[in-house]
Amino acid sequence: LDVDSVVAVPTSHLSEKDLVMAAGMHTGEPMMFADTAAAAARVRALPWVKSAHVSPAWPGTLRIVVSERIPVASIEREPGRYAIVDDTGQVVADDAHPVNPLLSGFGDVPSPGGMIEVPEVARVARELAGSALLAGTLSVTTDSRRIRSYTTTMPSGIEIRMGGARDIKRKARIATAIMQRLPNETQYIDVSTPAHPVSGTGRSPTEVTPGSTDPSQK
Repeated sequence: LDVDSVVAVPTSHLSEKDLVMAAGMHTGEPMMFADTAAAAARVRALPWVKSAHVSPAWPGTLRIVVSERIPVASIEREPGRYAIVDDTGQVVADDAHPVNPLLSGFGDVPSPGGMIEVPEVARVARELAGSALLAGTLSVTTDSRRIRSYTTTMPSGIEIRMGGARDIKRKARIATAIMQRLPNETQYIDVSTPAHPVSGTGRSPTEVTPGSTDPSQK
């Protein structure tokens, strides 16, 4: 029996033709000798593909099924051109339209298929999904002890200082609630210790709670 057809389930960013061409399988080849593992490996090499499976559907069809990487952030390469990053830190594409949040503080950004310098920042970006912090620019700093801290700078200029990568969803919820209640002159909100958030205007920092209408009152 020979391969009569090679079919694939398209994804949001990959057509059936893209997947079939990447698999490199052709009609007329003997079904029993079809190297489906090698074909799947070639499909996985596509930047958008997270996993791929190629299987025979007898009597004469090879079927390609993939799961697609999920874009969670982007890095501006140059004005109007962005590297789109998935939640593992892999660049999946270049595009004129960014995926929020924007990431900053990186040097050379790899081509699609490559990993960014600090993959953990992509996982932090994923945790911001659904929060107001998506509108900001996410950056990471590393101190002398190689401890990373994350900050989101909002379009208004307010810095959301989140500290380490733990409890990002909780920190984002708290920061969002506080932002809605603080005066316009607020320069930063520190939620690195989410049980005791602090805001500041350049003067003495003030501990606040998400429900505070007056940040001077604890």
